[in-house]
Amino acid sequence: MWVLCVDCNMRDIASDSLRISQERNTIVHLDTGMGKTMISVKVIDDILTRHPGKKVFFIVHTVDLVDQQV
Repeated sequence: MWVLCVDCNMRDIASDSLRISQERNTIVHLDTGMGKTMISVKVIDDILTRHPGKKVFFIVHTVDLVDQQV
């Protein structure tokens, strides 16, 4: 599912992406600083809240992204 928003602010795009991501599997493709990390943290929190005892793997491709998530 792609989210396209013309004349929207960052919060609108991140909020829409979060809502859609909580409803179904979604790939969120946004520019740097648009809220991807916050979206992923909130989706992970939602999954762990709804399914206690489950595990979530958050995989990144650079050391800088690992440091950002710690």
